[in-house]
Amino acid sequence: MTDIRIERARLDPGTPLVYRDDGRVVRVAFDPGQITEEATLALLCLRLPRLVGDVRVIRHMLHRRVAGSCTAETIR
Repeated sequence: MTDIRIERARLDPGTPLVYRDDGRVVRVAFDPGQITEEATLALLCLRLPRLVGDVRVIRHMLHRRVAGSCTAETIR
């Protein structure tokens, strides 16, 4: 199983997402003003075909009073 750690970020115009593949973990940041989370995951699967099948998506969210939190879901 590969973990996809996904977070929202402001990115430069024309750069809707950036990612880093560390093997068992893929970290991705996307700009919701340019692309949806669903499209981000679809593009990752096109670029990294090994992700198709069994991945766990971990969403990182920042809050004002909390340093950070995350949620996870497994996609099969």
